[in-house]
Amino acid sequence: MPLITWSKELSVGIESIDTQHKELIRIINTLNDAMDLDDPRDIFKKSFADLTQYTKTHFAYEEELFEQYGYQEGIEHKRQHDELIVQLLELKDRFDHYQMDMTEQVMQFLKDWLTFHIQKSDKEYSQFLVKLGVK
Repeated sequence: MPLITWSKELSVGIESIDTQHKELIRIINTLNDAMDLDDPRDIFKKSFADLTQYTKTHFAYEEELFEQYGYQEGIEHKRQHDELIVQLLELKDRFDHYQMDMTEQVMQFLKDWLTFHIQKSDKEYSQFLVKLGVK
């Protein structure tokens, strides 16, 4: 069973960003599903690397839109992105150096991290960008 299921509550109304959010959900669900395997370490390592890289790519895309369309709260949103990347890199580093196992608590953190960011922070900019025709 997936840890996160896409729903209309997660949509920001911008197809390109919703598609990226769905990919982040897919990666997190892959991490979660791997917890049931006998030896999930390789899948965890690859999926965590994928999550880190894709999150950076996604955040860069959002920040490019902020700059292109003059979103005034873009600086604060980028600060939030930077904090989230630091948290994700710390988790990845701890996992890569065997200082942490993938646990239900880590998966819950990733779920909360993504869903809160989408439902709170991302929805704050979505109306602004939708009004300007961003799809």
